[in-house]
Amino acid sequence: MEWEFFSEQATIELKGAESPVINGETLSFTNRLKQKVTYQRYGTYLRRQVNQTGNEIVLQKVEKAEMQVIKNRIVFHVTSKSGKARTLSIRSVNNGAG
Repeated sequence: MEWEFFSEQATIELKGAESPVINGETLSFTNRLKQKVTYQRYGTYLRRQVNQTGNEIVLQKVEKAEMQVIKNRIVFHVTSKSGKARTLSIRSVNNGAG
């Protein structure tokens, strides 16, 4: 259930992501409101911040989180503490990569 909610919300937000950049386990981009948004692994969580403030936990019990920008896609590879691996690939219409 948590993964499905994260997938739905991330897909809505990331479709409009501008200039996505990966730095280690952090994805940064500009949203439609021109705010800087980051998704990053933080301990055993995947968190979301806006303009470097807040601490919105979007996934719990995260062992590993990898993010990639591949052409016009943003891809999340997440492995839970229990070993379950999941992948989310989102087509971003504004990233201009590739």
